[in-house]
Amino acid sequence: MELPPIAHNNCGNIQIVRNSKKKYGQVHTVINLQELKNTLTYLQSELYRIETMAGTLSAVERDHFQKLSSYDHSELADIAVEEQSASRQLGTMRQMCLAMAQRVEGLKKEIEHDGEEESAELAETH
Repeated sequence: MELPPIAHNNCGNIQIVRNSKKKYGQVHTVINLQELKNTLTYLQSELYRIETMAGTLSAVERDHFQKLSSYDHSELADIAVEEQSASRQLGTMRQMCLAMAQRVEGLKKEIEHDGEEESAELAETH
């Protein structure tokens, strides 16, 4: 997915330029930079929480699989296989959350870096 171009202004805001089919061509959406950073921090925190929960549940399901597998009963063996599948799916969810949280961290760093460059450019012109 390609992100729309971003234009910075000197008020701590960024403008996302979107092409529009309206009469005047482009639409500028102004987003407060600090609000965006706060939102990304919140999303990252929640992703880490979900990642932790998925990891814990995955370990519980893995433990259930091992316990149920030790019994010589076909119904318990079927449940054990379901537990193993659930454990794998939760492990996948954990990895997805971790990858998304890392991407959010990258976005936060890009925003911070762009803000620093903009501040340096403003200092040079004054």
